[in-house]
Amino acid sequence: MNKVLVSFLFIVCLSLKMLAQDTIITMDGSKIPVLKFQLNNELEELEYLNQDSSNKTIDLEDVFSIKGKSSEQVLYKLDSAKGLYLCVDDMKCYLRGVQEAKEGYGALFASLTGLAAGVGSVIYATSTPNPKVNLFWAPVIPLTFCIGVSFTKPSFNRIKSSYPEWSNNDRFMAGYYYESRRKRVRNAILSSITGFVVSSAAFLIIDSGQQ
Repeated sequence: MNKVLVSFLFIVCLSLKMLAQDTIITMDGSKIPVLKFQLNNELEELEYLNQDSSNKTIDLEDVFSIKGKSSEQVLYKLDSAKGLYLCVDDMKCYLRGVQEAKEGYGALFASLTGLAAGVGSVIYATSTPNPKVNLFWAPVIPLTFCIGVSFTKPSFNRIKSSYPEWSNNDRFMAGYYYESRRKRVRNAILSSITGFVVSSAAFLIIDSGQQ
């Protein structure tokens, strides 16, 4: 009985995903599959039903377009008063670059080195004569590392070699560059925090067990 119920729920969920024919493209390059949507111009919101059949809203100024199977409704408008200086075609290329970086740029090196910085700071602090005192100051090491990562820059040559068809499109390059740099810093911060917290917890548990 349980297997039948699980199978039924799986089929229902799969069917709902297949029904999601429209996709909201946000101004940060995110893609939101929706079952249906409705514009509320009075409140300047877009109301939609997501794949989980939950009703959601998003401000119209945060939406670039709504893509269907064969059409796209662009809501974005050039507005210098709001800092939107790109025309529709340029913004579309920029967001394409952001999306490619979101999906294809892993920032693995930043993640691994961030983890090493977090773990290494704890190892260094706990190897000193006053480990608990120095553990308090240990976050300075991963913090310094993350600040250093924020000053690094993705290689334009590497981006161009990965996307030769976009290599001459400055807007695409700018979008990819921005998102890959943001992703690199974010991964460095998250991995260094993870390394520090887990290593600190392990040290404190081991230390309390030896007392």
